[in-house]
Amino acid sequence: MITSWFTWEKLCHVMNTRLKGEMFKACYSHVKGELVIQNSNPQKDSIRIHQDQPLPFLFLQPIHPPGQKVPIFTDFKPSRFVEAAIAGTDRDIRLKFTADQTLIIRIRPPKNNVFFISSAGFDTFKKSTDQVIHFDATPASFQTLSDDPRLNDHWKKRLRKLYPDLSWPELQQEIARANGQVLGGRFILLPLPQEKFNPHRFYDTYRHYVTSRLKELHFKPEKDRLMSTLASRAEKVSRRIRQLAKTEEQADLIKRYRIYGDILMTILNTLQPGQEKAEIPMELRPLGFPDTIPLKPDLSPQTNAQRYYNKARKLERARQESRETETALHKEYEELKAKATELEAIDSLIDLRKWSKKNKDLLTRLNRTENPQKADTARLPYREFF
Repeated sequence: MITSWFTWEKLCHVMNTRLKGEMFKACYSHVKGELVIQNSNPQKDSIRIHQDQPLPFLFLQPIHPPGQKVPIFTDFKPSRFVEAAIAGTDRDIRLKFTADQTLIIRIRPPKNNVFFISSAGFDTFKKSTDQVIHFDATPASFQTLSDDPRLNDHWKKRLRKLYPDLSWPELQQEIARANGQVLGGRFILLPLPQEKFNPHRFYDTYRHYVTSRLKELHFKPEKDRLMSTLASRAEKVSRRIRQLAKTEEQADLIKRYRIYGDILMTILNTLQPGQEKAEIPMELRPLGFPDTIPLKPDLSPQTNAQRYYNKARKLERARQESRETETALHKEYEELKAKATELEAIDSLIDLRKWSKKNKDLLTRLNRTENPQKADTARLPYREFF
């Protein structure tokens, strides 16, 4: 019920309790999908409205205006907060300010938005075709749970199971006095015994749940992404090590090429230009070698011998370079395994952020290696934070 009509109604009570008469001076955004209504006094509560999925929320908190921000509703004039009210059946909240200014917060995924209405005109936080907003704060009354559009089908079924003996008007009274609690990982508006609604207590419960839920929602995908990055690089390193290991098999070939060169130089005087192969005398033939040595007929006998020496040297250099590369790759592979073990043991977003900060250079290098096309991508004019 964290985004239900009843929760947002209680948030209106919270705002009316905490913001009455406060002066607000501007509206801006510095996080994607988030609007801030800035209190003139940064030590007092500003209004922070986050509208993107997976969890829209509204926080009241002191905010110091960031250096980088995008002005929103530039016609908004410094004015005092007058009142927050919710529509009778829709999740539309109206914030009234002096100077004849109104903000309508709409929570209707995927069409969440904030509308600004004043004598200067009409504006929207997100692009919208809606140019006229009808807001009706007339209280609605429903006698049966099934007829009430303010709850979704999931909560209608659950409330029937939890309170089968209460009528819907009686159950609404129970919801009205609840300060919220967490059961089964869900935020619900069912009261504790002898509980009375307290805006401050409700807001503390609401904020704690949203903060915890956001951490959960972002922790696992972020950890999985980092684990995937490490695993992907480790697999590529392992595959490259296996490929380089095959160069050790070339030791016999290097030896053979050198012997070919030595034999050709020994029998040089017996060779004639244009030969395609040279017969190896029995006394010079190593065990297991063929009877002949392939030659290039367009090359002289001496050049053919030099060609085998060159091939042996080239393979030897490649073999040495492979050994050095393989040593470095083995070291990288062990580092990746160690980092993956550290990461696997992390079970909180705070520790995950600390680990990412500590291993910033490694992650930057891996990102550049795995996604070279994204290395020079332009930075967006906002940042995400928790």
